Amino acid sequence: MSSSPIIRVLVVLCIGTAVNCMPNRKSRRQAHQGETRIPSVSSVSQDGCIDNGQMYNINDQWERSYLGTMLVCTCHGVAGIKCKTKPEAEETCYDKINARSYLVGETYERPKEGMIWDCTCIGSGRGKISCTIANRCHEGGESYKIGDTWKRPHDTESYMLECVCLGNGKGEWTCKPVAERCYDNTAGTSYVVGETWEKPYQGWMIVDCTCLGEGSGRITCTSRRH
Repeated sequence: MSSSPIIRVLVVLCIGTAVNCMPNRKSRRQAHQGETRIPSVSSVSQDGCIDNGQMYNINDQWERSYLGTMLVCTCHGVAGIKCKTKPEAEETCYDKINARSYLVGETYERPKEGMIWDCTCIGSGRGKISCTIANRCHEGGESYKIGDTWKRPHDTESYMLECVCLGNGKGEWTCKPVAERCYDNTAGTSYVVGETWEKPYQGWMIVDCTCLGEGSGRITCTSRRH
């Protein structure tokens, strides 16, 4: 038995606009999850989806604009096309010196002018970067963080100092003689780093000695000039 012209028209309309012909099964819960059903210019089938004349396979995703909002859509075949609002891209800062990008809030080190700077990506909608050396100490061509320690000779080079970085917003550090002792076998006495004493040498000469330490209890002595 042949179908009537009216029935044939309804079938064609249903195939051409499959999304609208399907029953609306979207629950209120789905609506709260940000899913959007796109307009009737799209069609779906068990083989895929057509949106604005473009064919997509099942599980394919694409972007499209709807009512001024950018959506990410997914083809679910006969289950329809479901779209969600595209999340905004995270802002980043591009550091030309390091030649790489950083996320907002991320901190990193940047070499500049012979020193190491501590930088933070601020963003502020324009990729702003803030850098400082206030929390570092720079000495002898080296960079130290607050709390770092290092050793260096005293300006007179007669003994060693142990230094610690304080920072204090100005890159300050402080030094003190190394807590080390030197043992003088001749006198049978030990001395702290930086301490000086005199002792006879070869029975006729007096020499002045200094405890240098340097990790090995080193002692240096010089003869007196008369």
